Amino acid sequence: NKYPDKRTVFATAYNDASGQLAYGTWKPTLEAMGWRKVTFQYYEPGTTDFAPFVNSYLIPSGADVFAMISRTGEAGALVKAARQYGYKGIIAWVSAAGTVPELKIAGDLADGVVVNQEWDWGGPYVPDAAKPEALRYISKYGDSPPQHLITAMEGIRVLEAALIKAGTPDTTALKDALPTVEWDSYFGGKGKLYPVKDRPGVTLVYGMPVSVYDAKAQKLVNVGFGVP
Repeated sequence: NKYPDKRTVFATAYNDASGQLAYGTWKPTLEAMGWRKVTFQYYEPGTTDFAPFVNSYLIPSGADVFAMISRTGEAGALVKAARQYGYKGIIAWVSAAGTVPELKIAGDLADGVVVNQEWDWGGPYVPDAAKPEALRYISKYGDSPPQHLITAMEGIRVLEAALIKAGTPDTTALKDALPTVEWDSYFGGKGKLYPVKDRPGVTLVYGMPVSVYDAKAQKLVNVGFGVP
């Protein structure tokens, strides 16, 4: 909503099973949200030189937004190459863990990269419901909870809601119950499942902070709240 005129996107993911699942989810979802043009191109896992990718696909796309699902160890190099070769648009990275160390690879070129799966737990827009567990984790381990842990905790709540609704652990009954369940989200409020094409419940929908990377301070700064 902050950039209502930015309505074209070039997205990428690594070319394996999880990347292909991302493609199958992202494209119809973005199109359903009213993006004017959605372009998608895989990259090979293990790539270290992203210059050919950026110059062959990203720059020619002319997209307002470059959305990345990339592995830790590759995201920083991809951001760095995008900026070095002249991409001026918004870069958004769906990160899972290790965001700040990864973006440090790109140095000042990573300034302003948008992330929605890690954030400053002490900053604004963190739901009160999510803080106690996070603060306990930070106190014990000295770092913020990784997104995989948070998603797993949310997933347990989803399964609990499905078990209660189905009244049985039978897998067929659970499959039928999942698309209609709601639960008390780790992030506050009610969580629900969002169907994408023929895969009901493929996407968890809950609110979480949106952050940008401050390269000078080498930290994430919460700037808003949204639904990933």
